[in-house]
Amino acid sequence: MNFGTPECPKCRGLTVEELQKVDFTKINMDELFGDILTKAQNSMNKDIIAGIKDKVHLMQQSHH
Repeated sequence: MNFGTPECPKCRGLTVEELQKVDFTKINMDELFGDILTKAQNSMNKDIIAGIKDKVHLMQQSHH
């Protein structure tokens, strides 16, 4: 595949045929998956904290 040069890049998308030739086992995706995992964990943590706050609030209301 020819992506051009820094001075004249070829920034087109990949065809299905080109994509099928990519050996994904040779691509290090640690950074991508690390970012995805971090965002997912942060989202889950926020959901857990919100759920705990809701339950505490309900318990406090039921004791009044």
